[in-house]
Amino acid sequence: MASRKKGKAAPRKAVKKAAKKAIKKSVTKTVKKQSATAKQSSPKFPTSALNWFEIPVADFERARAFYEAMLAAPLNEMMVDPFRMGMLPAEEGGIGGAIVAGPGCVPASSGSLVYLNAGEDLSIAMRRVEPAGGKVIVSKTRIGDGQWGYFALLQDTEGNRIALHSMK
Repeated sequence: MASRKKGKAAPRKAVKKAAKKAIKKSVTKTVKKQSATAKQSSPKFPTSALNWFEIPVADFERARAFYEAMLAAPLNEMMVDPFRMGMLPAEEGGIGGAIVAGPGCVPASSGSLVYLNAGEDLSIAMRRVEPAGGKVIVSKTRIGDGQWGYFALLQDTEGNRIALHSMK
């Protein structure tokens, strides 16, 4: 009888070992599959110090007309009670911002400075600033030797100091 137990014990150990190995393989495969699925469905966001910005405005319609004229692009309006927002143009998945009117939204000529993308050539956007009601503070200026492009500082219709940037 002792020999029968030994004979059965060896196959049981082998079966247990094979079962553990199969379970481990199955779990590993499932985890890898779930991880790959999660990676595929997760939105891709660029890594940046800036995620979102808001430019405070007192007169929403006046500010909207200014930014639409200067950037030659429409601002889509959105209400986030009690705030009225005009979404500035941004590529899908890119960093965006908005002009915002509402409680606590006070335009300022000092503090943080937001650089807006002026497109391919800064000169084009700069020609639109004053006719749209803004004021040029610093005209188009080369950054260093020009490898970082050009910038300009201006004041919008609300009194905010903002900057424009382009590579030309």
